[in-house]
Amino acid sequence: MLINKKAEDSFEISGRQIMLKINGRDRWRFSKKLYFCTMETTRQKKIAGILQKDLIAILQRLLKDSLKSSILASVTKVKISPDLSVSKIYVSIFPVKYCDEVFDLIMQNKSAIRNSLGMLVRNQIRRVPELSFYLDDSLEHIDKVESALKTGTDPIKNTELLEKRKIL
Repeated sequence: MLINKKAEDSFEISGRQIMLKINGRDRWRFSKKLYFCTMETTRQKKIAGILQKDLIAILQRLLKDSLKSSILASVTKVKISPDLSVSKIYVSIFPVKYCDEVFDLIMQNKSAIRNSLGMLVRNQIRRVPELSFYLDDSLEHIDKVESALKTGTDPIKNTELLEKRKIL
């Protein structure tokens, strides 16, 4: 069931019923499945924390074994779907010039990362979620904002100074 929320519409949730107020009229709608993915449950937060902690160790070991040890990869955020089957992992890589090389390495070893993650969390999680890796470019964006501010121009007023960020 899709809900189009307009400025004059409002809705309330009680159990599996949704009360819509459209143009002053109350209407009840029933739904079998209702997912609002804006709020994470406590279970999702706990599993995300476990995965984040163990993925950092796995990625550092992978980088140490295959590339230079001076590269730093960090897991900045882990988001998990409500059914705990899919996870989005945001990875930040420093120095930035090695981003493509490291991200290709992570994508090539995706199944090995999931396998070693499964061995580490086998007593805490029944199934290891499917892993989807995304590059977190927040460090690059912060550097660009700082450099724009140092030049004396305001990047908030002149939005053309900064490139558009990638929306994932």
